[in-house]
Amino acid sequence: MKPTRYIHLLSLFYRSFILFSLIVDAVAALLYRQYGSGIFPLLWLLKSGTLLLTWFTINRRKKNEYYYYYNQGISRKQIWIPLLLFDLLLFIVITCCFHA
Repeated sequence: MKPTRYIHLLSLFYRSFILFSLIVDAVAALLYRQYGSGIFPLLWLLKSGTLLLTWFTINRRKKNEYYYYYNQGISRKQIWIPLLLFDLLLFIVITCCFHA
């Protein structure tokens, strides 16, 4: 599979929870700015917990949609691992950019 096709399919899947993820990142960034670096472990737990909640919710909601990705040659792991890593990286970048 071409890398551009793979990235397109990942972005198609990521659209289902990007808004929620960005809201959590923005709230975390504002809290980080307000309380400083001492709150970062708590924010990390917040982000991890919301990612876990998102994973459970999306898995239940898109149960039948995974067949589309299987037919394209992509497994659940090949969907979730890059998206979770990207989302965590995005969280770190957004949080650090709001640091005072």
